[in-house]
Amino acid sequence: MYEGGRSLDAEFGAIFIRCGKDYLLILDQTIGEENRWPRNRILDAIVLPKFDRYFTSDNNKQIWPDGPCELKGRSGTRMEVLLRWGKHERITAKNGVLAAWGYDLEKGKIIPLDISRITCEKPDEP
Repeated sequence: MYEGGRSLDAEFGAIFIRCGKDYLLILDQTIGEENRWPRNRILDAIVLPKFDRYFTSDNNKQIWPDGPCELKGRSGTRMEVLLRWGKHERITAKNGVLAAWGYDLEKGKIIPLDISRITCEKPDEP
């Protein structure tokens, strides 16, 4: 079941899909059009660790896109971060960043990232 996704650029996208009890992260590429709808090819997929898809508690594991997170001090790096906020406003690998994945679009691969280089700032509550 399709759970959501985002565009990485004009040609590539990242999609979350639920398959039974598991969630997968999929990297896909638009390869054409069929009946005015994009036609995509799956390039890579990984099974994600268990996480709270609906953000029910700051103590649960959550997946965040690169918005509140930076890699080596740079934002907009197209990554997905598994984290647990807890009571922290700023988290690192020492207090809540558990895993992270980025994209090698040239090779069409989802790649693990070094979590020691990731920091996340908790977004303000609306």
